[in-house]
Amino acid sequence: IAGTLLQVDPAINPDARLLLLDEPLAGLDWHHQLATLRLLRRYAEQGLAVVASIHDINLACQYGDDVWCLHKGKLAARGGPEVITPQLIAEVFEVRVRVLEQDGRRIMLPEE
Repeated sequence: IAGTLLQVDPAINPDARLLLLDEPLAGLDWHHQLATLRLLRRYAEQGLAVVASIHDINLACQYGDDVWCLHKGKLAARGGPEVITPQLIAEVFEVRVRVLEQDGRRIMLPEE
């Protein structure tokens, strides 16, 4: 993880205003996924624009301020996490999901 975090450290270029990440959570265990997301949140709170492709829908909705969903190269939805609905998931990913509410958070689980 140290190598990964070093690669996303904006101190490498202190003039950067945008951090663009392609699947920064790939290959990481839950502990390091959450540590990475907390780090990216801190960067965003310091004024850096953070754009990341995250394929875990629940984590994207939990940590994303502006969530985008792409389908066949086009924008299918954009907005707060609430734009990611079971209907959208069914349409875009051809998977039905069940939504659970836990501690004020919405969690989507795929159904067979």
